[in-house]
Amino acid sequence: MGLAPAKLLALLCASALLLFSDRGVVSCNSVNGKRSEDGQPGYGIQGEFDLSLSADGLLAAALMTGLMLSAPACSQLSRHFPALRLMGLGLSLWVLGAAGCALAPAFAALLACRLLVGAAVGPFIALAAPLIDDQAPPQEKSLWLAALFLCIPVGFATGYIYGGLVGTAYGWRAAFGLEATAMLPLAALMLLAPPVELRHGRPPAAGGGKSAAALLAADCRMLARTPVAMLTILALSVYNGALGCYAFYGPKAARDIFSLPAEKADLLFGGVTVLTGVLGTVSGGVALDAMGPSVRNALLLCIGGVSVGCVMIMAGFAAAKSIALFAPAFAIGELGMFLMAAPVNAVLLWSVPPGLRPFALAAAEFSQHALGDIPSPPALGWLQGRLGDWRVSMCATTGLLAVSVVLFTAALCRAKGAVSYREVAEVEGGQLAEEEEEEGSAGSCAGSGGGGEERVTGSGSGGSSPEQRVLRQPLLAEQA
Repeated sequence: MGLAPAKLLALLCASALLLFSDRGVVSCNSVNGKRSEDGQPGYGIQGEFDLSLSADGLLAAALMTGLMLSAPACSQLSRHFPALRLMGLGLSLWVLGAAGCALAPAFAALLACRLLVGAAVGPFIALAAPLIDDQAPPQEKSLWLAALFLCIPVGFATGYIYGGLVGTAYGWRAAFGLEATAMLPLAALMLLAPPVELRHGRPPAAGGGKSAAALLAADCRMLARTPVAMLTILALSVYNGALGCYAFYGPKAARDIFSLPAEKADLLFGGVTVLTGVLGTVSGGVALDAMGPSVRNALLLCIGGVSVGCVMIMAGFAAAKSIALFAPAFAIGELGMFLMAAPVNAVLLWSVPPGLRPFALAAAEFSQHALGDIPSPPALGWLQGRLGDWRVSMCATTGLLAVSVVLFTAALCRAKGAVSYREVAEVEGGQLAEEEEEEGSAGSCAGSGGGGEERVTGSGSGGSSPEQRVLRQPLLAEQA
């Protein structure tokens, strides 16, 4: 017997907190540090390895490179292995990578360890949200997803604060060593717990003897036929380019613009991120459930949240003359940005066939790093090195949010009349899925045309397939 849904959610949330706190740790001033200049000694990673801003940005790029390569591979491995075990293996590798960061003798070794840490997060990114989508009570799916994605900003913020305190007191290496130790029991729990499968996962036999490359190509073709998901992935990629710059360079920018001590800048960004992350992410999930959990409503929340973020953060970096004016503007902007955390993942989960959910999330992860936060930190480091003005550099970065709003709006336009796969029950060989059998009468499954049901054959994108799917409660139907 597998883990109870509530216990599974708690385990995944605890893991997410540690996974994402690592990104705050490596970005905070006390751990990332500063290069020696003007006769002042350097400290932290930058000081020890004498790194330029562009080279320092490679730390973020290495982690995201490992993640974007690992997530699609893990989505394919979920055909053959239980999702929870794959995540447990990933957390075990993460422990090794974090410990390696603590012991790295040179910058090249540190880069290699950051690559491993990123690759180890891949199983979690591809599989955690589909597991929650399967296990959550139907009327609380958005709220449960919000609880999971809430751990992203809270983890970041915890990492800023933890890294600032530990890095200042014991050095940057201790910060990585302690986080590796904290992850050990969670990795063991995932490996030793009863295996948990994805409810709508496709077994190996579903591929009909095809090679892994052929199955991957088929998934790519199927995803390409879902314009709502594709446009959302592109919007998320541009959004993540801005978010990656805020996360990695935000504390440095605030430190230099407002002449703050390093520890105060870390605490400022950590405090603002944890507060707005909690309020924004929970509000997004609650709002989606209240509005009606549909792809259309989820996209509306994404558009509204990112628009607010763009306006307020741009105003903060461009016009705020003091930290007392900047902090509220940045907080409101981050609140808007985090509002879309649950809705955007709901779009990816509900706009593709159920068996494609891990791959859609993995593809989004690949794209948002390849096009977003892998190139953006080194690019921003180069731009700041040329301009020497953090206000202009961060305003240019914030312009990416406006592009994201345009792409989300395009996805909303394509969503009208598109198929929604929320609460889809797959049917193979004429046999109804177990949950449909439990619901009772043959009349409810006979395709009478009542009850808002629609029978779809094929892949959901026009291809032919022996599979059939029953769609319950279409969510993209036009509102009266």
